[in-house]
Amino acid sequence: EEAIAIINNQCFDIILMDIQMPIMNGYEAAVEIRKIPKYQNVPIIALTAGILNGEREKCLEYGMNDYLSKPNSCQRFTGDDSKMGVD
Repeated sequence: EEAIAIINNQCFDIILMDIQMPIMNGYEAAVEIRKIPKYQNVPIIALTAGILNGEREKCLEYGMNDYLSKPNSCQRFTGDDSKMGVD
């Protein structure tokens, strides 16, 4: 809920979304963010410790662009951004 309030007052080029959050999880937050017109095309990248089969597909189903498992290396962010749907 706090993240939704913050993004309404600011603009971001990419959103890294933790899936396991209290009150509103990352899936629910992504759905709410996609309802905000200025964020309909902003990449949302899920961050989760979950490694279950189908986790990436679930993230895509909820409107996120890609999925990264935690822990993650910063090197992943300096590589080929096209893999995460970022131009």
